[in-house]
Amino acid sequence: MHLVVLNFRADRQSNANGVFRLIAISLTVMLGAAVNTSAAAHSPAAVVESGALTAEQAKLDVRVLKRALQTLHPALTKYLTQAESDAAFEKFEARGLAARTATEMYLAGTELDASIRCGHT
Repeated sequence: MHLVVLNFRADRQSNANGVFRLIAISLTVMLGAAVNTSAAAHSPAAVVESGALTAEQAKLDVRVLKRALQTLHPALTKYLTQAESDAAFEKFEARGLAARTATEMYLAGTELDASIRCGHT
């Protein structure tokens, strides 16, 4: 996986759009790399055709999304306490690991997204 690191000026307000664009690009790159690492078994086409996720695929999806958000999101605790954020990630991990369809994984991810309460996520 290759990540591009940009040097932002200290002025947050003028760089806010750039930061969110960097997060979106980074998440796309990370998710794309995760799909490529497990080859055809985890390809989007394989998931769409079968509609099912294996336990290994679900574990990989959970790990990638959790790591991406915790590493790249600039304000996970802006609207939540650290304890609330940790609880949301624990709930996502439990639901995500139990997901056996792409729809169940999508619902687990959107529930995590909603719990962050950031309109940009």
